Amino acid sequence: LLYTLGQYSRFVRPGMKRVEAKRSDNLSVVDALKNDMYSSYINEATQQVVIIATNSRTVKRPFTFKVENISGNTDLEFTPYVTSEGDNMKAYPKIKEGDVFKIPPLSVVTFVSGSGDISSVTTVKEEDKNRDIHIQPNPVRDEVTVSSGSSIKNVTLYDVYGKLVYRQSDINEKICKLSLSGLLPGMYVVKVETDNGCKTQKMIKK
Repeated sequence: LLYTLGQYSRFVRPGMKRVEAKRSDNLSVVDALKNDMYSSYINEATQQVVIIATNSRTVKRPFTFKVENISGNTDLEFTPYVTSEGDNMKAYPKIKEGDVFKIPPLSVVTFVSGSGDISSVTTVKEEDKNRDIHIQPNPVRDEVTVSSGSSIKNVTLYDVYGKLVYRQSDINEKICKLSLSGLLPGMYVVKVETDNGCKTQKMIKK
């Protein structure tokens, strides 16, 4: 979804810390591409939580969430900013943890907590701390470098519909460069196969 670029560029700023977003349905990353995807961030400068939800379906999706492992305000309120066919980052009434928000079809919604709501983020668990896969730069324009602590076998990219759009095989190096100038702007999932198994990471193409 091209909507994703606008939401990320506005609400996910340099220096923000990505934190774990657990799904209750336990979908894999590739399966989630065909349904809905979530990511979450901490802005330590403004003491805010930012959650981004992407709905790739053609129907509304009920969404509820709970924030854990933070100190500060335990009764957080979030303002949803909706980008869809009918809305352009429109702010909707605030919701609280546990409330149900219906995400419009083919849309991106960013939930932003109030400034200063978090007094400490030292206990927040970062997403996949043991991951040794690095993708730089991200967002990317034409060329991206994938590096790993172990030898990379194959790199595969999937679009938001779960379709395979790029594959580089038999790399057998710890660093490789991918030429992505032919890809359309949007969000992709990068699947990296190494000697230690398979790992995935989201990537934004400008």
